[in-house]
Amino acid sequence: PGLSLAYSDPNEVQTFVRKVMQFYEMNINIFGLFFDDIPQKLQKDEDIKQFPDLAHAQVHFTHEVYKNLKLKIPDLKFIVCPTIYNGDGSQDYVQTLGKMLDPHIYVMWTGPQCCPERITEKDAILAENALRRKPLYWDNYPVNDGYMSTELHIRPYTNREAKVLDHACGFVLNPMNQSEASKIPLATAAYFFANPQEYDPKKAFKKALYENLPKDVCDAFDRFSNYNVLSPLHPKNFNRANHLIDNFKRSLKKEKREEAISILEEEALNISNDVYKMQKFLDRDLLDELKQWLDEYEEWGICLKNLAKHMRILLDVESSGYDTEKILLLKKSLRKLDISFRNFAKHRTSIFNEEMVGLVHETIVKSSIFLRS
Repeated sequence: PGLSLAYSDPNEVQTFVRKVMQFYEMNINIFGLFFDDIPQKLQKDEDIKQFPDLAHAQVHFTHEVYKNLKLKIPDLKFIVCPTIYNGDGSQDYVQTLGKMLDPHIYVMWTGPQCCPERITEKDAILAENALRRKPLYWDNYPVNDGYMSTELHIRPYTNREAKVLDHACGFVLNPMNQSEASKIPLATAAYFFANPQEYDPKKAFKKALYENLPKDVCDAFDRFSNYNVLSPLHPKNFNRANHLIDNFKRSLKKEKREEAISILEEEALNISNDVYKMQKFLDRDLLDELKQWLDEYEEWGICLKNLAKHMRILLDVESSGYDTEKILLLKKSLRKLDISFRNFAKHRTSIFNEEMVGLVHETIVKSSIFLRS
C-alpha cells in the first residue's frame, strides 16, 4: 500500500486490518506488509509533519497494524518488507527500522543486492546485526522479470554459503513467470536447504531433471540448459558456448581446419537432436514456456550447420582452385549463412553470447571480402 498510504491516518490501519481478516477467515495466519519499490521519502504533508523520516512512519504504521491483528489472530505471523531491502545494513533507514521494529515481526531481505550473485556468511551477519533479528530472505532466483526477461533461469541454485542459514529465519525463492520451467531450479534449492553442507549443484541438477522430466529427454535438456546459464547467479557464464568456441579456435590456431569444422557440425547435430527430443517428450505446458528459447536454440543449430558447410566450401576453394562453379557455390552458401544469421534480429532471448555472434559475423565479413577480391 506504500504509494497511496497515509501512515499517520488511523483509518488506513483499519482498512488494512479488514482486508487481512477476510483471509484469516480462510484459515490463513501469515501476512505481509510490503513497502518495497516505493519512494524513499515521505510523500504526504500530514506524514512529513508527524514523522522525522520514512522509517519512523513505517514502524508506527506497522506496529498499529500488528497490535490490532494480534488481538484477533493469536497465532499471527507477520512479515514486513522494508523499502530498502538489501545492502550491508549500514543505511540509516535500515538501522532505524531494525532498532525500533517489534522483534517478533519478520523482516524481508534480498541480500547484498536485489539479485545477488552470491550471499556469504559475512553478508548474512551484517544483515542480522542491522535488523536486530535473523532476516527472512527473499532470494531473487530463478525470477527473470524486467531486464532479465530475455533470460531463461533453469540452472541449479548456487553461491549461497551454507552458514548463511545460521543467520536466517527462512528463505523464499522468487520463481519465473515460466512456472513449469521454474520447478527445476526450485528443486535444486530444496536439496540445498535439506543438506546445505553436502550440497553439490551438478548432482542436484541431474537429480532434479530425472525427478521432473521424462528420462529420454534429460540429456537434451541438460545440454540446452548449458546454453541458458546467464543469470544473476552466473552473470558472465555461458558454459557450453564458451567451451565450443574455445575448442573451435584452438583447432584453427593449430591449423586443423577440418577438425574445427567437425566441432561445429557435431554441435549442430546435437542441437537438432535435442530439439527433436524436447518437442517429442516434454510436457506440453513446459514446452510452451520454453518455445521462444527453443526456437532460437533450433535456429542456432541451423546456423552452426550452415557455418560449417560454408567453411568446408571455402576450404575447398582455397585448396583446389578458384573455378567458377565453386565460387558460385561459395556465394550461395554465404547467402544462406547470412539469412540464417539475420534471423536472430527477431529473437528476444539470450542463449548464445556475443562471441558466438561475433564468430559467425566475422566469417560472413571475411568471406564477403574474399569474394570481392
